Amino acid sequence: MKNLFITVQDMAGLNALRPLTGGVPIAEGVAPEGSVFVLHDHQGNTIPLQTSVLARWHDGSVRWLLLDFQSRPPANGKVSYVLSWGENAPPKAPDVSSGLKAIPGTEKQLTLESGNVKVSLAEGALLNISGRLEVILTLTDAEGQVCNAVVEAAEVETTGKLRSTLSLLGSFRSSRENNPPAPSPLSKGARGLYGKGKRIFQFRLRASIYAGLSMIRLEPLILVDADKGVIQHIREMKLTFRPRNHAQSVHLGGDSGWEGPATSAARIFQYDDQHYVLPKAFGVGEASEQNAAGEGSKAPGWAELDDGQGAIAVALRDFWQQWPKSLEASYDGVSIGLFPRFDEGDYAHIEPWYKYQYLFAGNCYRLRTGQARRWDIWLDLNGDGEKLAMAANAPLVPAADPAQAIAAGVWDAIAPAGIPEMVEYDVWAENLFNTSAQSPKLSFILLYFRPDDGQFGFWLHGNKLKRQRVRLAIMGSAKRSKKRMKYEVMFFLIIV
Repeated sequence: MKNLFITVQDMAGLNALRPLTGGVPIAEGVAPEGSVFVLHDHQGNTIPLQTSVLARWHDGSVRWLLLDFQSRPPANGKVSYVLSWGENAPPKAPDVSSGLKAIPGTEKQLTLESGNVKVSLAEGALLNISGRLEVILTLTDAEGQVCNAVVEAAEVETTGKLRSTLSLLGSFRSSRENNPPAPSPLSKGARGLYGKGKRIFQFRLRASIYAGLSMIRLEPLILVDADKGVIQHIREMKLTFRPRNHAQSVHLGGDSGWEGPATSAARIFQYDDQHYVLPKAFGVGEASEQNAAGEGSKAPGWAELDDGQGAIAVALRDFWQQWPKSLEASYDGVSIGLFPRFDEGDYAHIEPWYKYQYLFAGNCYRLRTGQARRWDIWLDLNGDGEKLAMAANAPLVPAADPAQAIAAGVWDAIAPAGIPEMVEYDVWAENLFNTSAQSPKLSFILLYFRPDDGQFGFWLHGNKLKRQRVRLAIMGSAKRSKKRMKYEVMFFLIIV
């Protein structure tokens, strides 16, 4: 049996069982086709595992393996696992599927089900959630016409004992004129479900459920592929969770959040990455400070609604980081403003123009053909919005042992910090880090890998520098001493 050591670390401060999905690298020839994988915890117990091969080497052996399992690391702590594989069948893991199944059906009958969690296609909406919620995606164009997201094809993308995923594909359509749906790349499942009205551009939606858990993950994506024009202007795009029996009460999270009966409408508007407002009046123009009933810095991006059967929580990952964003509550449910409405001139002052103003034109967003946008949204039918947002913003990931991951060769050669060949570069990198901490005029983007804990990430520094010229350097390693943590730098972009 071959082994790969894996660590799962909690970064949210939660002690709760959560799903995790992530890929791990495997060296060429080590896991030949037909290998069977098994996961053990640090005590040797067999852990339920779902796997899928993402990529293979030229000899057919596994290069990247997607893992799905559930973990409960201690708050701000770590747990260790061992992934093993060979030709023999692994010991049987405990059954946690809780009836997790995908019901194929025909046309509009595709369904995912696990215990009390059920996700299916819905007439007049995208999804029906456990008979309690309908999921609706709408777009408002430059003329104020509301265009519904219409499903044109659907399939059960993944079926497993721990995670199953339903995939929808369609277009935003208005009622101004009829034309046939665009050709679909999906080859299985439901086709041509609704497909009427003038086509705007494409959307996709993935919905995942997890064995034994009350959580649902939604991943909406838009692809700007309009039939005419290079630039598309839209006023608003929102994803609405509409309860079947109307909401009784709603809670919008935040230090200046809102909680009350659903008969009162409320909206949190994340204006930029430093400021959100809760307006007194509900409508266009409510984002002004003069109209603010409450305000804060970084809204956590979660809401709860009570539909008479209990609380349902919803959270958008990186809510304030992806500004502008909004959360709206009303008798009809909760809406997430993926492209929230705003007034003309609200963003005219933001600099530098090339970084921000290209997105805004009058009271519309300006989207270029070929652009794609994706969001990560979580629901919990047992409702704890604050904890759900914490989990969504710091998801659990399987981190392969750094030495084993680098030795796998999937990134080619990575030079470690501190070797003789990197002496000159290490000094340069150390000076750069020290300078960047003291100079707001230096802008850079850094993609890094931390060997100490196997984490990958980005550093973004500086946003007020005028664009003059760009230099690109591919670097082997860097070392940062302030936190006594070593970093392997994979990509570095300096704007000077």
